[in-house]
Amino acid sequence: MKKDTKGLISHAAGLVAFAVICALSFIAVRDMSADYRAIKDLDPSVSGRVSISYDDRMYAALGYGIEIDPDNADMREELDAYTGSSLRSIDKRIVTCSLVYTMFIVTSLAYFLYRRSGDNAKKHTLYIILSALAVFAGLLGFIAAAHAVLRVPFYFPGGYDVLIIAVSFLSVVGGSCFLGWLLRLIRFKRIVSVIAIPALIALFTVGTVLESGLFAPRKIDSFDYIVEQYEPRLFDEDFDGEAYYDEEKNVMTVNGTEYPPVQVDNPDRLTGIGRIGAILFEALIPCTGFGLYAAYEIDGGLDISAAVPILYALKAFAFILLSLFFRKRKKNAGQTERIYRYEEMMDEAEELLAADRRDDRLKELIASLESYYTSEEWKRDYADDEAGRLPADLKRGVLSQNGIYDLIERYKEAEDNDGTE
Repeated sequence: MKKDTKGLISHAAGLVAFAVICALSFIAVRDMSADYRAIKDLDPSVSGRVSISYDDRMYAALGYGIEIDPDNADMREELDAYTGSSLRSIDKRIVTCSLVYTMFIVTSLAYFLYRRSGDNAKKHTLYIILSALAVFAGLLGFIAAAHAVLRVPFYFPGGYDVLIIAVSFLSVVGGSCFLGWLLRLIRFKRIVSVIAIPALIALFTVGTVLESGLFAPRKIDSFDYIVEQYEPRLFDEDFDGEAYYDEEKNVMTVNGTEYPPVQVDNPDRLTGIGRIGAILFEALIPCTGFGLYAAYEIDGGLDISAAVPILYALKAFAFILLSLFFRKRKKNAGQTERIYRYEEMMDEAEELLAADRRDDRLKELIASLESYYTSEEWKRDYADDEAGRLPADLKRGVLSQNGIYDLIERYKEAEDNDGTE
């Protein structure tokens, strides 16, 4: 049962990936809850440093720390504010990771969804969209439940972040639909299917790096001029003065003198040819765009205008539509897929008959093959094969004059033999 086995493997791979991600996420939330409770139970009159972190061992690794000042009468309030802001940042990262994991899980389910939809591209696209929704909602629901069970507040991002999340999810769906079309096109050949997920991870990683460079601010604050012009010995080992950064004033204090920052060009911002190349990469590769939220969340101050999410949304819709358009417009695509599908049905029927498993599945396969063999479609496919209009590498045993006929006769003979015994 060739196709059923592949479909089962694909289905199992998606379920296993989902289960593994949930398990590791639960462990990460459990460890984070221990930090959270330790801070809540902490005596702020004892000096030291505390931290709260989240690490799901796959994509998320985030941590925050704060110094305890026993002389600070408001230390308890500052600790509560610190835990709240830390959890909000961590939960934003959890949503980011859920978007990434949704793409990988839906990719694992690609063959199963393809077998469920057959030749119907619209149905295939719908299955991908619904699967992405179910997986994303399932991951977030599980994480929220884990927070509740372990008594840790869960802060779902709000405000402008919701727009970024929505666009990132659209990018996930658009990339998945286009990848599904591509895998249908190559007919899930083993070597290509095996490298699909590593290639996806590589493209996503490159896209995330490029997004950080694309949206990095043009100018950033810098105190380098202090070292270059005023205090050349500032970072020497024999410097005996006092130098520190005042976060509230945003100034550098050196030996009692306050130095304000100056605006300089951001070295992390892509410019020139590199920027043009990055924009083309972002526009043309379907597996980029949902890293936008990752970059936005990690760096915080990225230069992202309202137009950027809109452009990414348009890109996502374009890939969804393209996966349908090329599916319809590709010459002989329907005919080729039909022959491929009946070829798989004949292979499966041969295996069942050889194993003497004449069950309802074999009866269904024989009925479908006989209906095709006696139809006008088979005659047209046979004529196109004789005229050389079909792809040379297409397996077409169903178009031989005796292929399906002999299979049906052997099935009937086996049935007759059972009836006479």
